[in-house]
Amino acid sequence: MAQTSRLDMTESPPNHIRPFMGSGSHHLITLSRDMSRRSMVMACALLASGTLAATEDRADPVLIEWSTASAGSSVEHVRLRIFASGIVQAWPAGHGERMVEQRTPEEAKELSDSIVRLVREQELSTESIVRELREQSKQTGLSFQISEAADTLITVTTGQGRQSIRCAAVSLLAERFPEARRLQEFATIERRLGNLNCVVQCGGRDGARRLCVQANDRLLSEHPKAAVWTIDDLTMVRMAPSGGRFVQFRRHDSPTECWTTCITETPGFAPRVSVIPPASQAR
Repeated sequence: MAQTSRLDMTESPPNHIRPFMGSGSHHLITLSRDMSRRSMVMACALLASGTLAATEDRADPVLIEWSTASAGSSVEHVRLRIFASGIVQAWPAGHGERMVEQRTPEEAKELSDSIVRLVREQELSTESIVRELREQSKQTGLSFQISEAADTLITVTTGQGRQSIRCAAVSLLAERFPEARRLQEFATIERRLGNLNCVVQCGGRDGARRLCVQANDRLLSEHPKAAVWTIDDLTMVRMAPSGGRFVQFRRHDSPTECWTTCITETPGFAPRVSVIPPASQAR
């Protein structure tokens, strides 16, 4: 069973494909294929202590690291780390504490391997994405240069060494250039890691499922035929300094059909749940 722990850390440290087993600015992802028996023992010790403290021990390498940074900044802030032992650390955007969940080493390796494989098969690189965007820009007449846009950085460690991939304004450009195949694959990785980050921030899979119940109760009361939410639909978690929380479920049933359900939690008050249906379903 996954175990989640809240740690006393309000800011992410500067950074020097599937959904993750049924669970997704500037981003950094670091992958490695190495695993060890010692990493599993260390994870158990962390669980027993109840701290699940961060570790840079080489016996428990970081398989995936996703970070964010402001436009033009060389400082990246960690949003997600997945260790070979299965430990997952997640930081919210802005204010909030780091959350930690224990998954299995097999789950961590499966996600790592799937991303490494996607990068290899789709020939993802900074150069190939930029080249593709230039071609799409010439064909459509639309610019791919976005002022003050955040970058995404992914560093993949394979048997052949480390490969870094960087792209600005991933979500915006993916919408602007739907035919840019490599960019679309890159955006898929970003969304899946973002979803995992949200799940961990919600208290792990159990906590995320409880939020699904709240979201679905309101959704089905207003739209009985709508497809129910799952934890794979979590797209945003924001923490307030007051201790409140904003959670968003969002999905596209088609290019023009977007469903959204939001849960706003305020200390001392019942959660507020609101549903935003696609235009075709609006009353």
